[in-house]
Amino acid sequence: MVMILTCTKAGYITDSDAFRCLLSEDEKKNLKDGDVVPTGIRGSDQVFTDYFWSDAFYKRMLKEVGLALVETHMPVAEGMPSSEACYVIYVCKKA
Repeated sequence: MVMILTCTKAGYITDSDAFRCLLSEDEKKNLKDGDVVPTGIRGSDQVFTDYFWSDAFYKRMLKEVGLALVETHMPVAEGMPSSEACYVIYVCKKA
């Protein structure tokens, strides 16, 4: 079994108590697979770079590498400004 925890699009573009999205509003609207997502850590000058990959991309790649998707969980965290799930958990097993 393999579990993958990653951000959804909402997770990348929604600020939280710990992180700030550094994309412009236009970049947020047009976010596509492979786009760089600079993110700031609140309370510091630290910035890190992540890459956005969509749900469709993950599902396609899991199939390509021989993993069967068993379950998908999209929890909605309390206190987040977005009512959408900011994270997704893919539970996979060897096909």
